[in-house]
Amino acid sequence: MIVNHISQIVKNYKEDNLHREFNELVKVQSKPEKVLINNQEVINFCSNDYLRLSVNENILQTMLEGVKQYGVGSGGTRNISGTTKAHVELEKKIATLHKMQSALVFSSAYNANVGALSALGKNIPNIAFFSDEQNHASIIHGINFSKAQKFIYKHSDFNHLEKLLKENTNFLPVIVCESIYSMSGTKTDLVKLSEIAQKYKALTYVDEVHAVGLYGNASGIAEEQGASVDIINGTFGKAFGCVGGYIASTAEICEFVKSFASPFIFSTSLPPAICLACIAAIEEAKNPSLQKKFWGNVVYLKHTLQKYNINIFETDSHIISVPIPTVHKVKDIAKELLNNYQLYVQPIFYPTVPLAEEMLRLTVSPYHTNEQIESLAKALGLLLN
Repeated sequence: MIVNHISQIVKNYKEDNLHREFNELVKVQSKPEKVLINNQEVINFCSNDYLRLSVNENILQTMLEGVKQYGVGSGGTRNISGTTKAHVELEKKIATLHKMQSALVFSSAYNANVGALSALGKNIPNIAFFSDEQNHASIIHGINFSKAQKFIYKHSDFNHLEKLLKENTNFLPVIVCESIYSMSGTKTDLVKLSEIAQKYKALTYVDEVHAVGLYGNASGIAEEQGASVDIINGTFGKAFGCVGGYIASTAEICEFVKSFASPFIFSTSLPPAICLACIAAIEEAKNPSLQKKFWGNVVYLKHTLQKYNINIFETDSHIISVPIPTVHKVKDIAKELLNNYQLYVQPIFYPTVPLAEEMLRLTVSPYHTNEQIESLAKALGLLLN
């Protein structure tokens, strides 16, 4: 019976310590760097709500007013009563943010990737995707769902990318990458990527989910580097502190995706109040004071970890990863930090990363104090050295 197979798989996962345990959180609005876990106040060092805009007073007020105006839900898909003025205004805001002609809002960035990539792959004859080997799950799934030809190039290895492009000139190429890789924290040279794309007449598709809100005046790495790309994928679920995803591109490409992307066509649209909150979040993220505090804390955390001889991946991004191979060790250290030091950091392990590449990924906010950052580094130093 199928249930027996399921039971055995679950049993094996638990025996291998690969099962996932979730902590139930309660946000402390007056202390954005903290959460309650089991009624105990702990310092949160693992949130993707980088700027803590999810508890920003202006955004909250905007959303509350939106609920009063539009109600809780949208009432349908975009094609069936689910398109409101709030959705249209958000898409205009996104297009302006990225200096693109148009944008499409999805229920999540995952759905935006799956929808856009599968729409391209299914409907354009002789298309082929050239995808970075470290691209995350939604990109992989979108390409796989399309059943189009794919070629995987070594991480940020443009020589390998060019070799594959030269060997496969009979295809219509789409180069797919992330601007910042969420585990390693490495950045892609999008200027160089764009030059290669022009040389081989390739379309460029760049996932900016960990970059929007933090780089290039909130628009991401393409803007920061001055690179020209064809399609940008972004999210409101991280630095913007809300929920939802999108693509930004030419009017023609957005019209194409709107017509063929199943996750866009068949999903109930975002609540209009959320759309209004996202519009407000784009402006709030540009706050120079907030950005200065955030980046100051990123630098301070990196320096403090080095002071306590803690090995981290060396990058110039905000992603700070501490490699701790073996799933048992990384999970045990995370539990020790929470139970003995009141520091909340979630372990990263398979299938999020390959086996033997387990890590702790640390994130700060503009609201963490130097003392709190020092306490994290000191505790990690005691547990790791």
